[in-house]
Amino acid sequence: MKLEKQKEYKVPTAIHGLTATAGGGKLYAACLDGQVLEVDAESGKTEEFEGRHGSFASGCVLLPDGKTLITSGYDGMILWHDTATRKCWRRVKAHSFWSWKMALSPDGRYIASVSGQYLAGGLKYEPLPSRQAA
Repeated sequence: MKLEKQKEYKVPTAIHGLTATAGGGKLYAACLDGQVLEVDAESGKTEEFEGRHGSFASGCVLLPDGKTLITSGYDGMILWHDTATRKCWRRVKAHSFWSWKMALSPDGRYIASVSGQYLAGGLKYEPLPSRQAA
């Protein structure tokens, strides 16, 4: 299989996470500098979301209705954004360390965020018990 570049978009920073609307008209990016971007797939125009992470934004998922974008970051926060207004309407401190990866359940009802911290001194990996964010 041969891959060919179809389009190229210029964005102001590196992207750690990317998702798209069902029709592909809009792209949403979780970025290295903590910002969250909306990219128009046709024109390439970018718009910044109001809510941003205090460190790298590491992942993003779009709820099935396309109205809510959820992002995770190295600040341990999970943010909910309204895609129409690009405003953040909910913030949850999910981890005391960074969120490496985030996923959405197929029905859009649940999100999962993965974190981990390695500290010097132990001879084996000893994860903390899991806990669910409110």
